[in-house]
Amino acid sequence: DRMDVNEFILTIPLKKLESQPDIHDAQEIGAPSMPLILIVEDNIDLNAYLKRKLKEVYRVISAQTTEKALELLKSKKVDLVLTDIGLNGMSGVELCRTIAADESLARIPIIVISAISSVDVKIKCVESGAAAYIEKPFSLDYLFACIKGVFDKRESIKASAAPVSESAPIVLANRDADFIK
Repeated sequence: DRMDVNEFILTIPLKKLESQPDIHDAQEIGAPSMPLILIVEDNIDLNAYLKRKLKEVYRVISAQTTEKALELLKSKKVDLVLTDIGLNGMSGVELCRTIAADESLARIPIIVISAISSVDVKIKCVESGAAAYIEKPFSLDYLFACIKGVFDKRESIKASAAPVSESAPIVLANRDADFIK
């Protein structure tokens, strides 16, 4: 049996940065024609890591704050939001509530990633509209499985809600046909 392996990257800056760079990135990167994921994460290193890994399979944009994330959600056709909870200003939980309450955004699934292991916080996230809650540190394979699961579920819902083609014959039981006549 193979044990799961987590990969950690430690970056040690050689000099102190004068100011924290702005990591809002409305520029889409990654695989063309794939679903678009919005990463909302204020930790620069984790944001960059998630972008680097997710762009191998999906299109990716990112924001450092929920306020910037909401701007991007209004201007881009985002397919999934990946958010932390502890953000400056509005929290990730409030972002979930805001998205769920907005008719134009409510269709967008949300996955929360957080170091908080409190059951109460997890419940708040799910009640606020999160499709999944992943604790840090997390396995990248598990994250990808959760994202794929959310997209697969959405596709199966779309397929089951698709209207019946007019060219497809409708087979009715004799008593139903009599009733319709």
